Amino acid sequence: MRKTMTGFAKYFAIGAGVIAITTVANRAVARPLGMTPNYSFYTVKVAANSWWADSNVDGVLRTTKQVPSLGFAFETGFIYWPNLGFEYSQLDTFHSQFDKYDVSLYYPLVNQYAWQLDLGLTWTKLKDGLYINADETQQGTFEEQFFNGFMDISVPLPWAFYGWDLFGKAVIGGQGGVKQYDTQYGLQYHFPYQGVNVTLKGGYRDLELSFSGTQNTLPDDASIDLDGWFVGAQLAF
Repeated sequence: MRKTMTGFAKYFAIGAGVIAITTVANRAVARPLGMTPNYSFYTVKVAANSWWADSNVDGVLRTTKQVPSLGFAFETGFIYWPNLGFEYSQLDTFHSQFDKYDVSLYYPLVNQYAWQLDLGLTWTKLKDGLYINADETQQGTFEEQFFNGFMDISVPLPWAFYGWDLFGKAVIGGQGGVKQYDTQYGLQYHFPYQGVNVTLKGGYRDLELSFSGTQNTLPDDASIDLDGWFVGAQLAF
């Protein structure tokens, strides 16, 4: 866990530095160009990602697998009504298998000059889980559900790269002996197409799960880590 927190702190520091530099650049060009946020009363978003994940069980690299994920979001213009997001990932490797459901309620704290910062809560469900330890001497099953903190941020690059954003997303939490760190960050490009806002993105995702003292049939201190590059697309109506 020390390694996880150190890595997270490193990425957070790098991200904070990039955000600070980009803030200065964008504020220098946004107002003169008359750039204003594009508000709508409601928005429906549909997304799909393909993730090439390296599977690490108890710290040992086992396999690389293509992992699909689907997402849906409904966002409204009501000030006091949270937005709703849903994401499903199907993880199936030789040493770990499970379905992951995330339901998020979040508020847009910042939404101006193409900046976006959402904060909220995520309920995670791990279903039909199968675990085989690194030396293949133990196995167990698991079913878990727990709450997490949620953050989603996107920062536009300067006007010379109009339509391009840096983005980051984190779902971090757990309870009852289960801990989750699910982070992703990368670059995305927006453009309109026949009345639909299209977003193409690519980046890196790291999902870490640790189990300690749970009621599942798992060895104590079992851990699953999947990380790798991903590409995806989103349509906003």
